Amino acid sequence: MTIDSEDIYKLFHVPPPPAFGNELDILIVDAEMDVRLILTHHLQKVGFNKVRVARDILAAHDAMRQQPAHVLLVSNDFSAPSASDFIAELRDDAAMQKDVLVLITFPLKKPEIMFAL
Repeated sequence: MTIDSEDIYKLFHVPPPPAFGNELDILIVDAEMDVRLILTHHLQKVGFNKVRVARDILAAHDAMRQQPAHVLLVSNDFSAPSASDFIAELRDDAAMQKDVLVLITFPLKKPEIMFAL
């Protein structure tokens, strides 16, 4: 038996949450251009209009200082500075302090990238 999400809300007598909209600002931080392009394509395909990319942590740092994002997709494939260094900087830098959802991604192999297409 499957339960639809609408049924769950009815079961607990709560209204469904408002739609998240497509105004979330998403920043993709990945060294691989293929991954940046694939993620951007799929996010835009499902309706996210504000998708930005950075090729490394330093570029991401600059992008966040100029315009903080709501969601960060950060590759764990960087050595120095690393994704965890970047997250620590976000916490400590007043110019970038904002409620940000950070998702740390791991490197994909070529077959996984091709499957995503």
